[in-house]
Amino acid sequence: MAALLMMATAACAPAAAPAPSSASAPRAEAPSAAPSPRPAQASTGAPPPAAQATRVPQPQVAATPTRVATPVPAVQPGEKPVYGGTLTIAHRTEPATLNPFKEPSITTHHVTFPIYEYVLRRDPLDPWNKIVPDLAESWEVSPDGRVYTFRLRKNVQWQDGKPFSAEDVAFFLKTKANPPSTRIALAAYYRSITKVEIVDPYTVRATLERPDSVFLMHVSESRQPITPAHLMKDANGKYTDKVLDVRAIGTGPFKLKDWRHGVSVVLEKNPQYRIKGLPYLDGITYYIIPDRSTQFAAFRSGRVDLTSVGGGTYLTPPELKIVKEQLTGKASIYLVKTALQYAVRFNPALKPFDDLRVRRAVHLATNRQAALDLLADGIGVMGGAIYPSPWSMPQSEVIKMPGFRQPKDQDVAEAKKLMAEAGYASGTDFILAVRQPDQKEGEWLQNEMSKIGLRAKLRVLPLTAYYDSSSKHEFPAYFQLLSMPTGHPDDIAEYYTSSGQVYSQIADPKVDALFDKVAQTVNEADARKLSAALDHYLSVEQVLGVVIAHPDGYRAAWNRVRNLHLDGAGQLDSQRYEDTWKTGE
Repeated sequence: MAALLMMATAACAPAAAPAPSSASAPRAEAPSAAPSPRPAQASTGAPPPAAQATRVPQPQVAATPTRVATPVPAVQPGEKPVYGGTLTIAHRTEPATLNPFKEPSITTHHVTFPIYEYVLRRDPLDPWNKIVPDLAESWEVSPDGRVYTFRLRKNVQWQDGKPFSAEDVAFFLKTKANPPSTRIALAAYYRSITKVEIVDPYTVRATLERPDSVFLMHVSESRQPITPAHLMKDANGKYTDKVLDVRAIGTGPFKLKDWRHGVSVVLEKNPQYRIKGLPYLDGITYYIIPDRSTQFAAFRSGRVDLTSVGGGTYLTPPELKIVKEQLTGKASIYLVKTALQYAVRFNPALKPFDDLRVRRAVHLATNRQAALDLLADGIGVMGGAIYPSPWSMPQSEVIKMPGFRQPKDQDVAEAKKLMAEAGYASGTDFILAVRQPDQKEGEWLQNEMSKIGLRAKLRVLPLTAYYDSSSKHEFPAYFQLLSMPTGHPDDIAEYYTSSGQVYSQIADPKVDALFDKVAQTVNEADARKLSAALDHYLSVEQVLGVVIAHPDGYRAAWNRVRNLHLDGAGQLDSQRYEDTWKTGE
């Protein structure tokens, strides 16, 4: 499959909305579950020609403990889309900014997904497996796997009326590949780019230093939307984030109407959207509701159509029971294979984590099963830095390893011994930076580390302050919810490589070399072996971070919302809702 990623050529003409299908409801159990119904057909426009989609490696994620969910309603044969109405969604916290170019957090991206588009996109009906055209109508890859040519759609407008062109894509790729000192999210994705050329007003060519088997996966990753170059340059043509921090302007089906800080983010239909007849909805409102129980109360009362997404916001077991038993036939439950991880990342340049023995002590002492039970309601899996899959250390071996195994007595005793050898027999104090939304989980880790004498003083920071601090390497450790949206190990390169601008505190040449080797290896079986070795190096040999849990979760939606593509999707699969509609039910 990796070879196919490198050599694939896909083509697609600008698409109108296709007709709804009567496909059966998907199973709420795995990313490979049957897809949701096909997008519904609008009253205008012709069906598009078939497009050749690029296959991406299937993560085959570990099974989540089964909790039987209500069936997801299929679009019925003959059911027609309905225009109008506003989709209401619970949102867990205030976005740091509305700028998807610089922000890595889902708190920004979930409210801006419907505003922006991508060069290429994950197929919303099969996001774990397919890459399809978006702002690029076709692309080509050179035989040596180093040159990517993107042919862009014409007659696309930004929501401020300016034309979209190759200049926008070229500026995006150049700035990501050579990030300025200000914060740029996930720049490590583009570290292999050596040259970006504008061939003509609607063609862009990117040349890589070496073959990169995951380049297309990253170009299509849902936190990589194309943003308007004309709003990202100052008077000298240099990158600036001042406009897009507060004004989200994209090419997508919805545009920003209002951002009421601490209350809501309101979107309205984009009448200039390139796909005629879409969207069906008049708008989308994200209500900012930080408290988990209040979120569910808002859903249960009907104030919101769809529950929130993100760690600490998925349905609890009692809430699942209420939806299944009291809202049968009225609401449905969707499994989210999040590919998330609660993780503490260490700064090896600062005490006490400059000592490998201290890092290993944290690894050994952390009770990951307790973390999964208490912080994720037992829904998820244990593992190392790489999400449990064929790309990680084998799960059958992980659960027997020191640090992961149960019971914990032997590991905790060994951890205390290592602390004493490192000169911390009486313990030590340090600062642990924690993102505000992850405070509860950070407090759990604080208590866990105290058992071996590591006394963490929590520095709870708003999102912007947290990311700025992380990029400056201010503190010995940083704790947050991280994501692997593609299931491929290169997703976490931003967190561990020296080129990771926002997250990484690490400058380890072996880490850089291992990540590059995995990305360059075309044979998937060989790449997976290298990736498992990388996982072991990060998680066990050098303990550059400790993952305390890989949580999964469930969301609920009222059945009046039709044609959702949520079941079995990842947390960061782009949900633009352009072909979703609401009935009067």
